[in-house]
Amino acid sequence: MKHFFRSCIFLIVMLLLMSCATTSSHENPAEFMRSSAITVAVKANLAADPDINSLLITVSTYKSVVILGGYADSFMEVYKAIQLSKQVDGVKGVINHTVIRPAE
Repeated sequence: MKHFFRSCIFLIVMLLLMSCATTSSHENPAEFMRSSAITVAVKANLAADPDINSLLITVSTYKSVVILGGYADSFMEVYKAIQLSKQVDGVKGVINHTVIRPAE
C-alpha cells in the first residue's frame, strides 16, 4: 500500500510539472506582439492596393507566419495579396486559405 501511495504522489507531481511546461504551440508575449504588428502591416498593404478588396480578405499571423483567408474575385487578387504579405518585414511565410468567388 505504501508503494502504491508513493507511485500516486509521483504521478500527480509529474502531471503538474508537465502541465506547467511551455509548449511550442503557444506564442510568448514577444512573439504575440510581433505577430500583431505583422498583421496590421499586412492589412495596411492590402487596404492600400486598389486591385484588392481588402474587406473580403482576412489576415491573421501566428509565429510570424501570415494566414490569409476569406474571399477574392480572382487568382491574380490572391497572388497579389500573397506577394504584398511577403513584403512585410518579419514575415517568415504565408499560408493561403483564400477562396476565389465564382463570377456572377
